[in-house]
Amino acid sequence: MKRKQMIGSLVLAFGLVSGPALASGGGIEPVPPNDLEPIANKEAEIYPATLDLAFQDPRPESEEKPDEGFLPELPILVDGKLYSAEELQKAGVHIGHYVLDSRSAELDVVQGFRTSKDLKVYMERTGQMPSEQPKERQLLCPPANYWEHSFFSGARFSVWPGQALGNLGGFWNDRISSVWNSPCSSWTVLFEHSNFGGHQLWLGRGWAIPHVGLFGWIGWSGWFPRWYNWNDRASSLIVFW
Repeated sequence: MKRKQMIGSLVLAFGLVSGPALASGGGIEPVPPNDLEPIANKEAEIYPATLDLAFQDPRPESEEKPDEGFLPELPILVDGKLYSAEELQKAGVHIGHYVLDSRSAELDVVQGFRTSKDLKVYMERTGQMPSEQPKERQLLCPPANYWEHSFFSGARFSVWPGQALGNLGGFWNDRISSVWNSPCSSWTVLFEHSNFGGHQLWLGRGWAIPHVGLFGWIGWSGWFPRWYNWNDRASSLIVFW
């Protein structure tokens, strides 16, 4: 699949507030409906969404088995340089934080940040720093939604902006396959491990991802860097105002 075609299939809801997303491939993609009935995850451990929970740096090592043969198709932009997944693996560059936002859509890339400090600098420079408190217009904000299967199918649960789930519970641990962020939250963040540990995937306002398995992170398995994909991997998450 060509890079522009892929990003076109992924940017389903970038711009939920202002209308359908204009995919970089040239077509307008539909956005998910905005009338879903919220479903609480009753097994999850819920905390207030604070900045210190998210801005942590993971270790390069992963406790899970790597996905042999998996390489993300979108290039990764790190420190102003574009890498293919293969080039990044050969270079052994450890990325802790992966970002999909409006700039990602514009450039057809996944953005990678080595440290939480680098990520903070980017968010402050682009005016996207998440908040611990809502603005008045956000008080009636609908929740983000997470599905068991790809393309928004199977079981589902909802998380309101301002909530952090430190443990997704027995059923939902390592089970998320598709995500629809809230249209008025700044970010939804997936974490590799419970209690906001491990590698992170940041999804900006209005993003809908029909299959998170198209994205991954690079970690170390033994002596070698390996790729892991996000399908059925998230163990905690945060939805920021």
